[in-house]
Amino acid sequence: MKKNLFILDVLIIAFVFVLGILISNILNPNLDQPFGYSNEIQSPNDWITDSDIKVYQDKVIINVENTRYVGIANTNSMDPFIDENTNVLEILPENLNDIQVGDIISFEIETGDVYIHRVVNKGYDEQGLYFITKGDNNPSVDPIVVYPDQILGVVAIVIY
Repeated sequence: MKKNLFILDVLIIAFVFVLGILISNILNPNLDQPFGYSNEIQSPNDWITDSDIKVYQDKVIINVENTRYVGIANTNSMDPFIDENTNVLEILPENLNDIQVGDIISFEIETGDVYIHRVVNKGYDEQGLYFITKGDNNPSVDPIVVYPDQILGVVAIVIY
């Protein structure tokens, strides 16, 4: 008899425990989960197709036209994604309208300074197509708009 009561007590405790977990998940569905889900952030476009990448035992060949190597200054504006001494290759797309929110572009401003920042908005005004940019590590968007004639390239490859 005592054994039956003990088993019944264990079953009741297990039932209450499982019920508590289920109710907790129903009432609080937005709780962080270990290795859980994050909000979607716009990622850069895929500027290089799989067919352009060839991997061999002794080398990797990436067939990309209109490519240029870019040196990175120690400004910390794109930390941690791009930092000083990061190897960056850019391409100049045939159609600059293909640049989308999430892409990282380099552009030259009127002073001659060159920046590499992420596109956070895209629009049109009286001058035509423009881009709003922001350094990933900067607290706010850049105080200028970027027009297509200022764009030097789109980051296509980052090698650490």
